[in-house]
Amino acid sequence: MTYQTKFLINGDIVAGDGEAVPVINPATGATICSIAEASSEQVDAAVRAAQEAFPAFAARTPGDRSALLHELANRLEAEREAFGRLESLDSGKPVGAAIEEMDACVDIFRFMAGAVRSMSGIAAGEYMEGYTSMIRRDPVGVVASISPWNYPLMMAAWKLAPPLATGCTMVLKPSELTPLTTLKLVGMLQDIYPKGVVNILSGRGGTTGSQMINHAGIEFISLTGSIRTASQVLQAASSTIKNTHLELGGKAPVIIYDDADVARVIEELKVRIARSPAAITSPTRSTIILLPILPGPSPAFRPASPRMRVSRWARLLPLPNMTGCRRWSTARAVAVIWRL
Repeated sequence: MTYQTKFLINGDIVAGDGEAVPVINPATGATICSIAEASSEQVDAAVRAAQEAFPAFAARTPGDRSALLHELANRLEAEREAFGRLESLDSGKPVGAAIEEMDACVDIFRFMAGAVRSMSGIAAGEYMEGYTSMIRRDPVGVVASISPWNYPLMMAAWKLAPPLATGCTMVLKPSELTPLTTLKLVGMLQDIYPKGVVNILSGRGGTTGSQMINHAGIEFISLTGSIRTASQVLQAASSTIKNTHLELGGKAPVIIYDDADVARVIEELKVRIARSPAAITSPTRSTIILLPILPGPSPAFRPASPRMRVSRWARLLPLPNMTGCRRWSTARAVAVIWRL
């Protein structure tokens, strides 16, 4: 079977000129395909194309940009099953879950298509006699976006939709581990958007990603990834005062009060933490239970699978008083830290 492994640069679909990077099927360990990463010349060409396309695209009305996003959403929705099956192959997710993620991608594009037509600003007053003050929102310029491997196309949609809705042009690099659904989107983007508005590249962070974030033509860097990568983004941004948006993860703790059905809640939490084969920021990693619900370890915390274990049961000191939260003021709690 063949896969779409080419990039979108200035409206043209082209193969990478750099070193070949294998894409691995996580279920079998077999190589699905290899993709030549973008060369430094291709990164430069993509950024320059976005710069050239920016003035005209930024001048288009919110209605125009909204219509383009709706068209992209409709095209993706029509091929949701094919995209979902490819996402499953590339990321290891169950097929059903991957197809459901395509619905979320469609919704992201449609949401941003609607949001851009109802943007509001802060009311401006008359701050100096004889002068009228106003506040307006303008697109920032060329956006460099780097999306992660855990929700490949969904995160790419989050990176694509807001800049394209607001009149920015962009260069997007998906994770080299799971690039296939984003690259499959290239044909749709080529059909829908003027050349240079959207540019899609693939490659490793240390090569393609580094060249993107350090390019002088980039005005804004958006990253979902690790703290280590974020520190490199901030270093690159500081040299030319680029804007940044960094999403670096979370732990999603859950607090169980004494009026809860503890056994039922714990079973739900086991499902939440084990639901995705990828590392994600939303599953519950820690649970705080207010005493005297459970005075010590309980059979309720029996792992749902051999890979899940309770790594720490710790009694905590009295919780600090929190304004407006009376039941916290004298409570004692235990914390259960889940690990996979």
